[in-house]
Amino acid sequence: MQQLVRLGRLGYVKLPGVLTAQLLELLDREVVTPAQQDQDVDDNGGGVFGFEKIFLNADVIDKYRRQAPVPPHIAQRLTEELRDIFKTYFPGAIPRKWSILKSYPGGPMQGPHRDFSVNFQDGFDYWDYTKVPGTIILAVQDGTRIHGFGWNRIVADLTERFDIVLNRGDVLLLRGEFVHCGAAYQTVHIRIHCYLEPPHYQHPPNTTEIVAVFDP
Repeated sequence: MQQLVRLGRLGYVKLPGVLTAQLLELLDREVVTPAQQDQDVDDNGGGVFGFEKIFLNADVIDKYRRQAPVPPHIAQRLTEELRDIFKTYFPGAIPRKWSILKSYPGGPMQGPHRDFSVNFQDGFDYWDYTKVPGTIILAVQDGTRIHGFGWNRIVADLTERFDIVLNRGDVLLLRGEFVHCGAAYQTVHIRIHCYLEPPHYQHPPNTTEIVAVFDP
């Protein structure tokens, strides 16, 4: 119950050590290792996954971060093993688009954004955390870092930024309107991301809501 309150109040909840050793071993073998070695589509690579740009529909160029679909059999395994977890926090959620996120060394932090647009005409009560869309992030390496700014924010105030640090096996759940961004890394870094959508919620592919930054 305390964790449910935390999700509603802070907009996120971190669950340490949730991923099993067997699942992590599978992800290491079939996702993490090949993803670290894979090439980008726009570099004429293709490779195993064929990583593409993120934020395709947000008019943002980010050369330090790429995404690729999780293989279907792995996505199904993730849904089955994590269903009880995400259903606890997002009871009506349907997982959409399990993705591998890959960060390259260097560069700035990612632009602050929401994974779901804040649209009060969509019929959802954003004060009821059980009815809002969400996001689940799986840490498959140590040192996964997310910069958070809160969920009930119009802008991303850099003075309010805080870090959420995940280690291998941890799971992070975010409210759909939680303002956040990825950190910069010194080495190639992999994590797994999935949208959690309520029934009948239509989330356009590769769509996020970029948030204005306030840097006093």
